[in-house]
Amino acid sequence: MKKTNNRFSSIVNFFDKYIINPFGKFLIVVKEKIKIISEKLDVLWSKKSSVIVLSLICALLLFFVIDKRIVVLSESNAEVLYGQKVKALYNEEEYIVEGLPKKVDITLIGKRWDIYLAKQYPSKEVTVDLKNLKPGTHKVKLKYEQVLKGVNYRIDPSEVTVTIRNKVSDKRALTAEIINKDKFNSQLVISEVKLNKDSVIIKGSNATLEKVATVKALIDARKLSSSKEGVINYNDVKLVAYDSNGKEINVEIVSSKITATVKLEALYKIVPIRIFTKGNLSTKAIKSIIQSDSEVKVYGSSEALSQLNYLPVEIDVTGLDSNKQYTVNLQKPKGITDLSIKTITVDIAVDELATKTIDGITISYKNLADDLVVQGASNESRTISVEVRGTKENIDKIDKATIQAYVDLSGKGVGVHELDISIVGDDPKLSYVSKIKKIKVNIYKKDS
Repeated sequence: MKKTNNRFSSIVNFFDKYIINPFGKFLIVVKEKIKIISEKLDVLWSKKSSVIVLSLICALLLFFVIDKRIVVLSESNAEVLYGQKVKALYNEEEYIVEGLPKKVDITLIGKRWDIYLAKQYPSKEVTVDLKNLKPGTHKVKLKYEQVLKGVNYRIDPSEVTVTIRNKVSDKRALTAEIINKDKFNSQLVISEVKLNKDSVIIKGSNATLEKVATVKALIDARKLSSSKEGVINYNDVKLVAYDSNGKEINVEIVSSKITATVKLEALYKIVPIRIFTKGNLSTKAIKSIIQSDSEVKVYGSSEALSQLNYLPVEIDVTGLDSNKQYTVNLQKPKGITDLSIKTITVDIAVDELATKTIDGITISYKNLADDLVVQGASNESRTISVEVRGTKENIDKIDKATIQAYVDLSGKGVGVHELDISIVGDDPKLSYVSKIKKIKVNIYKKDS
C-alpha cells in the first residue's frame, strides 16, 4: 500500500513540474503581452495624427481597388448572343419566303460596362425588310436595333440570299395517326378515331405543295394514358404534312380547330398457358408438370387476339435429374399489349426413363407453294417410326394421334430434295425422336 502511494505521488509531482507549472507560466506571459499591446493601442488611438495616418492608408487601399475595377470595366471586350430570332417583314398572305434563317448570332463589341448594360435590356428581334421586293431571288441584309450607341452589334450572318415565291393553295385529305403508342394504357386499345374534318387547305409554293403526299392529324396517346374505356373528345389536334418518304414538310395548313373523337376499348381474351420443354434430361424422364396458373387474360388488338389460341411457355430441362421448380416470366406475343399475370411457377417431377416405339406415323408436308405438288421419293417416305421417351406411366397413356411428323418445304422448288423430319407431340412430359432423320421428296409442277 505504501509503495502504491509513493508511485501515485511521483506521477502527480511529474505532471505538476513538467506540464501544469510551465503551461501556467506561459499563460501569464501571454496575458502580460496582450495587456502591453492593448495599452499601446489605447495611446495610439488617443492621438489625432495616428487616426489621420490610418484613415489615409485605408483611403489609398480603397482607391487602388476601385481604380483597378474601373480599368477592368473600361477594357474592350466581345460577347456573343446566340440564337436570336429573325423576323421577316412582308405580305404573308401573298408570298412565301425561302432561305431565311430562323435564328442568327449577334456579337457585342465594346467596353465591359457597356456590354453589361446592353445585356440588361430585353432582346430585340433581328429583322429583314422584304416589303418592297417582288417574287424572285434577292440578297438582303439583316438589321438589329442598337440599344446602346457605345456598343457595336455584328450579325452572323449579316447578309443572306432569299427566294420570294407567290403563295398558292391546294386541298388535301386528312387522316389520323396515333403516336407514342408505347406510352398508352396497355390494357386499352384505340378502336376508332373520328375527325371533325376529312380535308384541309395547305398553302405554299408550287414546288413545295407538289411534295406533300399526305396530311395527318397526330393523336398523342400520352394524353389518353389516364383515360378509361369509353369515348374521349381529343381537342387541339396537331396537323403535319409529309412527303412520300415520311419526311415532314413545312407548309401552312389552313383549318379551323381540329378535334377528334377517340373510342377506347378493353379488348381481351382468356387463353390457356401451354408448357413446352426443350433439351434432353440426363438419365431421367419427366413424370409430371404442375403450373401455378393454367390460363391468362391477354389484352391487345382484335386481330392479334383472334390469332392467339394459347400462350406458349418454353422451359429448358437439359441435364435435369431431380425434381425442380422453375419461375418463368411470361412473354407477350406480337400484337399483345398486356397480360393479367406476369410470371408463373412450374414444378417438374422426374422418374425413371422408359422408351416405346410408335410405328406408322404419317409424314405431312408444310409451306409448299400453291403451284407445286410433293410426293415421297419412296414408300419409306410416307410413314415413319417414332421413339417416345418418358416415364412408363406416361408412355402407356400415349395416343398415336397426338404425334405429328412433318417436313418443312419453305423455299423449295421443282426437283428432288433431301430434308429433315420434325416430330412434335402434345404431351410436354415426353420427348419424340424419329427413327429416320431425313427423307427424299420429289416436287413438281401441278398440271394446268
